[in-house]
Amino acid sequence: RAFFPSAEPARRKIQINRRFAKADEVELHRLMLHELGHVLGLRHEHIHEEAGGDCVEASPFEVITDYDPYSIMHYPTCGPKKLSNKVLSELDKEGIGILYPF
Repeated sequence: RAFFPSAEPARRKIQINRRFAKADEVELHRLMLHELGHVLGLRHEHIHEEAGGDCVEASPFEVITDYDPYSIMHYPTCGPKKLSNKVLSELDKEGIGILYPF
């Protein structure tokens, strides 16, 4: 579990549960990339309307890029494609670039 950039300083922690202890190196890498995506301000990708509504969240969000089923922020069990994303997708990188332009 991670935090968003808007979190108050006292709540800026990444919590690691027992699921991480059972993960192999590849899965641990994927999980940490996903949580660090939240730290950068990324939301779950599967909450886009185009994802098909398998997994919904009530919190409002701002769309930064087109829907990306290959995003590290997409739950592998949600949406039209059941993928286990292990790296940042090109749209993940584009979204981070929009949030943090150089």
